[in-house]
Amino acid sequence: MTSTQKNDQQSAAVAAVTVAGRVPINPGVRSRGICTLLIFCWAVFVTTGCSTTIVPPDNLQEPKSVYLIDYGRHSGLVLPHPGEPRLFENVDPPPYVEFAFGEWQWFALSREGPIDAIRALLVPSQGTLGVRAVEGSPREHHQPGWHYVEAIPITVERQAALDLSERLARTWHEQHEKMVFNEVNGLSFVPVEKRYSLFSNCNPVLAGWLMELECEIRGAALLSDWRLATPNRDAEANSR
Repeated sequence: MTSTQKNDQQSAAVAAVTVAGRVPINPGVRSRGICTLLIFCWAVFVTTGCSTTIVPPDNLQEPKSVYLIDYGRHSGLVLPHPGEPRLFENVDPPPYVEFAFGEWQWFALSREGPIDAIRALLVPSQGTLGVRAVEGSPREHHQPGWHYVEAIPITVERQAALDLSERLARTWHEQHEKMVFNEVNGLSFVPVEKRYSLFSNCNPVLAGWLMELECEIRGAALLSDWRLATPNRDAEANSR
């Protein structure tokens, strides 16, 4: 077999794999990529400690429960559904809505290969905001097809929760014509202006949302490892 024939066969094999939706990756590149990813994960673990502590606000005038949804790897926040804008067409507004930030290719389009993971961690990229209609309290209402590790209730000021919900809903609604529904995780995504990166992933972004609700955040919140403290317990600890 001539070298030209070998090259033609190799080109045909690559074309066949590409048509099937997968471009072949050099094993050496894959191995180096996975090693890089593992080193980054180790570095993040070492520098961020074991968990992030949430201290809710105290002296509330009108308490309202919101819910941090811990998926193990990432997290979302369930807030009361805003009055406006309306997020879900042709249905009555649900009592709650989940908001979740992530990386567009990974989170919205489910492109989750090793190279995609490295790109999402190392290269600032397109962010996305996902929403889900929540028909009741995640602690009391089982919603089919919605699977998570834990729903952590956090008591905050009702108006602050509504204000945050309305702000996030406006951000989502501004791009609703570009909405993509992900059948894997059940969220409806739109691209947003905020960039996604290792230090601006779903967890620190969610920590920022909690700070808008007057929660105190202790820790870098780079990983989805949360601990809830109480205002009274926090005050006792500071008085010692």
